[in-house]
Amino acid sequence: MADTGETQLEFPLRFSGEATKTTGNDMTPYDFLEALERRRVKYNWDDARTMAMAKATFTGNALMWFKHDVELRLQFKSPEVVTSFAAFLPVFRTRFQVHVTAKQMQWILRPQAQSENLMQFSQRVSKFFGEQIDFK
Repeated sequence: MADTGETQLEFPLRFSGEATKTTGNDMTPYDFLEALERRRVKYNWDDARTMAMAKATFTGNALMWFKHDVELRLQFKSPEVVTSFAAFLPVFRTRFQVHVTAKQMQWILRPQAQSENLMQFSQRVSKFFGEQIDFK
């Protein structure tokens, strides 16, 4: 896309946990994680900022799940689950049953971009799998 000097506005993310590809009015769990990851890289969000932005997007059933299951119950076993996106991600994947297709795996494991340093690349891949992967 040629630079026209215009600012491109991004739509606000909203995730209720109720969508499928056919409804079209909300994001699927995978689409939500993909959009959040793109913004994390674009705006250089750290782990805490990514978690804050994720929490701000929840509506409906996803918001009720987060407030009741994560904030009230899980944080006592693992306090970082409400402040760290890396700690929260496996819980989210389990709850919303995020499965990966071969095409999605190619996107996640795409080669390191020139704009990505090794740490950013490692974080991108690690966040998907919910555990730290060291590429050193």
